[in-house]
Amino acid sequence: MYAKLSHLYTTILASLLLICWGSTSSSLQAQSVIPASEQAALLELYDQCGGKGWADGYNWRAASGPDKYEGVIIEGGHVQGIVLDEVGLTGQLPESVLAALPELRFLSLSNNKLSGAIPQALGSLTKLEGLMISHNLWTGQLPSLDNLVNLRILHLANLCQKDANGEIILEVTGTLPDISRMPNLEYLDASYSNLSGQLPAQIGLCKKLQVLELTANQLTGPIPASINECTSLQILSVQDNKMSGEIPDLSNLQLLGKTLDLGMGATEPGRLYLNGNEFTGPFPASVLELYNLVRFSCANNKLTGPLPTDLRVLDVCEAFFADHNQFTGSLPQYLPTKLWYLDLGHNQFTGSIPATWQEATELGKITLSHNNLTGSVPAIYKKLKNLDMIDVRSCRFSFADFKAWGGFIKNKECMFRFGMQQAYSDLHQESVASGSDVTFDATYPGSLIGDEHYRWYNMTTLQPVPKANEAKLTLRGVTKEDACRYVCLITSAKMGSTQPRSALRAAEDEVEADNLQPTLHSGYWELTVDGYFNGTDTPAPSVEDLRVYYDSEAQQLHLESAVSVTSLMIVDLSGAVVARLEPSGATALALQLATGKYVVLLNRADGSYATVPLLVL
Repeated sequence: MYAKLSHLYTTILASLLLICWGSTSSSLQAQSVIPASEQAALLELYDQCGGKGWADGYNWRAASGPDKYEGVIIEGGHVQGIVLDEVGLTGQLPESVLAALPELRFLSLSNNKLSGAIPQALGSLTKLEGLMISHNLWTGQLPSLDNLVNLRILHLANLCQKDANGEIILEVTGTLPDISRMPNLEYLDASYSNLSGQLPAQIGLCKKLQVLELTANQLTGPIPASINECTSLQILSVQDNKMSGEIPDLSNLQLLGKTLDLGMGATEPGRLYLNGNEFTGPFPASVLELYNLVRFSCANNKLTGPLPTDLRVLDVCEAFFADHNQFTGSLPQYLPTKLWYLDLGHNQFTGSIPATWQEATELGKITLSHNNLTGSVPAIYKKLKNLDMIDVRSCRFSFADFKAWGGFIKNKECMFRFGMQQAYSDLHQESVASGSDVTFDATYPGSLIGDEHYRWYNMTTLQPVPKANEAKLTLRGVTKEDACRYVCLITSAKMGSTQPRSALRAAEDEVEADNLQPTLHSGYWELTVDGYFNGTDTPAPSVEDLRVYYDSEAQQLHLESAVSVTSLMIVDLSGAVVARLEPSGATALALQLATGKYVVLLNRADGSYATVPLLVL
């Protein structure tokens, strides 16, 4: 969801230079004489930061004077700007360089390889209007910038860098500057910097603020109510932090979400991104008053209650994400007419998919997975010519609910994620005496399509139940050996595409096993015989933290789970067992599997259990 602002800030840099100092060429010729201390500081910068290896045209040692130093702006007899973005600076920036440049108004050193600590002297350059030091190799403590009250542009992005495993390899520690002391601030990008602290309560003093980009930090606390006074805001992103509280009134931010004009034909999508925090309370109703909102996300929070029935007032909105919350009630009846991507997955919505969604004719992707949705789904795809993906995994649909979707499902250019549906019945517990007959009934309560195949499995012993391929399972003359947990899975060959996906789609979209194997999940049955049950007395069936996948190149089965898997069985679509393993805490298991589709049945150490589709390519 996040769009980096690298192009944005380089364009803003050029604009600011033109406004404040005129063109670079005229500025360089404006004054050739500067104090000897400032010229010495520039040459120290050149020598200490790898000047010999800088980009072509930046050989200051060969220049006739400081007015010829590429990237240096001189006015009024002083160095007022240093613009060395993406020039090739290396090494550590000396404290003495900044201390010797008291008139500096603009400093841009982004996209280089400067290392070590950010000089403390930076916090004393009180005339600075632009500070851009993102994308370097800094470490240590971020100096206090609270006294830089004249700042208009502040870029502190990527002060924290991680490896491919998400482990921090370089980090600058510190807190977010108090931007409420910077009334002229227009742009702030401190994304991916792991900064701590909170948004200042008086952030509303930043009347000129257009971009507040704070993605991926460690910020806590609420969004201050005074942010509603930042009426110039077009981009507000606090995604992936630790913020909390209810989302305040944003109705005065009428420019929020409007596409930002960067000049020279370039634009940046406007957005309101609140996702990846711990916000609580209802859906923020004031969002419906943000008529310029192009992209919106409140995903991955703890929001509750219903969503608005009518979202058409957001008539320019192209992306709407409210997934991974605790929203309840019905799906919105009406969607923005220009909406392209809708994600309402991982909530508690009930009912079915409204036929009125076909009026949002730009819809391309719909994600509704992990809800409690049921019922016949109208063939809205017929009017949604751009629709190339719909995800209804882990809901409570039956195959017959999508009977009219045959053309869409069989289209190899479209992705229909039906996957494994949630159990359509609750956990059943039976307690009988030995020698009794017991019948478990997994008959689907709604309509089916006539091609369903039932398969029963013993989850305790991880064995398929012999000759158990009907909706009902009858166990005769039971003994304590039968006192186990059972599950029934229903599959159908009529659902899902049997054609190979195009190379284009395979490259663009992640291929998942449950995209390709439509399965109904009928629930679990627990049988106790003479008071004996061979399993955990208090199972924990919630397994949302579980991911199972196969690495064909390494020939390894991977188990990503917060709770260790104690035993598992893999069956193919004919019901035959192809592997039975006891991982003993291991998360990667050596295993040879042929190309195909499988179902993994597993038990975990906390008593939870799951059935998971598996695709081997």
